[in-house]
Amino acid sequence: MMGMHPSVPLWGEGIVVVYNEAYTQILGILHPCMGSSARVALRDYWGHFEPIIQYNKATGRTMAENDLPLFLDKLSYFEEIFFSFQFITDIG
Repeated sequence: MMGMHPSVPLWGEGIVVVYNEAYTQILGILHPCMGSSARVALRDYWGHFEPIIQYNKATGRTMAENDLPLFLDKLSYFEEIFFSFQFITDIG
């Protein structure tokens, strides 16, 4: 059986957070934020993501980020996590 990969689509103009169960382990104390605007739910990290989302909207092109270091509150401690991800925009 294959493991599930963490995934978090950011939906629509409101940039609504929708994620799978595997992503809850990454979110730590931010879970549950399903259905919230990413601007609000991820406000401490929004500065990292907003330029990427703006680029996607303006160009319709995919943008990847590799080894972005973020500190996440994992309920009882902060953990430095290095993220590699790809932002894909469906403007169709």
